[in-house]
Amino acid sequence: MNNKRSIHIIISLLVIVLLGSYYLWKLSSGTKVVIEKNDVKVKQEFVNIWSYNIWEFKQKIWEDYILIDIRTPWEISEWYIEWKDLEIDYYKDSFKSEIEKLDKTKKYLIYCRSWNRSWNALYLMKNLWFTDVHDLAWGIGTWARWWEKFIK
Repeated sequence: MNNKRSIHIIISLLVIVLLGSYYLWKLSSGTKVVIEKNDVKVKQEFVNIWSYNIWEFKQKIWEDYILIDIRTPWEISEWYIEWKDLEIDYYKDSFKSEIEKLDKTKKYLIYCRSWNRSWNALYLMKNLWFTDVHDLAWGIGTWARWWEKFIK
């Protein structure tokens, strides 16, 4: 009886992992996107949207990405990644309009405190047809703990 229960639990976990993987795959892939910029049409075969762990995120900072902190000014005053390019407060009424003003063909990295806001912003940017945007998995708290452990 105990073996049957273990098998059911394992199968349930596999189904959850498969459904989660499918969801992430659907989130990160899209159909052909056409973006018009200065009367030039740019065809994008896929939308590159994904969460990076701290090591991947740190590596991407040094590439041609624009780093956006979407936390509140109070949160930013506590701790931030010093190489950030923009601050756009997720809770401001103008958040969506400020995101819409950004160049959709550029590459972006976004982060928040605990991954909830950046995940929502990632989804918003996907729906606005940004072609290359990623967030920091688990938020700035993970970065801060990593920084304390390995740098100091």
